Amino acid sequence: RIKNQKLLIESVASLAAEFPDWKVRLLGKDSTPYAAQCRRMIAQKGLTDRVEVVGFTDDLAKEYSHAAFVAFPSMLAGFPLAILEAAQFSLPVVAQSDLPGVGDIITSDTGIVTAANPIAYAGGLRRLMEDATLRCRLGETSRIRCENLFSRNKILGQWENLLESMVK
Repeated sequence: RIKNQKLLIESVASLAAEFPDWKVRLLGKDSTPYAAQCRRMIAQKGLTDRVEVVGFTDDLAKEYSHAAFVAFPSMLAGFPLAILEAAQFSLPVVAQSDLPGVGDIITSDTGIVTAANPIAYAGGLRRLMEDATLRCRLGETSRIRCENLFSRNKILGQWENLLESMVK
């Protein structure tokens, strides 16, 4: 429920006629009551050939390498790892603004942050769906930014500082 896929499904439904060749793959738990609600919503919106509930996968690299961008409609994430994974593959992200900390990772030059309603979220999706150049520019900038913020050396240094302060 906190992953908020219903926001994505509703937004995609409003764009379906405008972008008939685009498909969505929903990754994650697929055996929950919320996943069943999402499947029903997909069917009700006539999107069964457009939105696939994939479940978990052992090959995220394959998923990211076949994606044009990542939609991250989640309302809560302790640390939005999927955003960093997308950046590693130079993929921009559309996230909703109610996600705490999203502004620390996604900026106007690395992705799109929208209000948490289907019209605004669809607008963010539309911007990336219609503009391959924008997708490439945002994705590459996101990759560089995340490498700078979350490189192994930078993170290890932060851990060392934290552990040293705890020992003192």
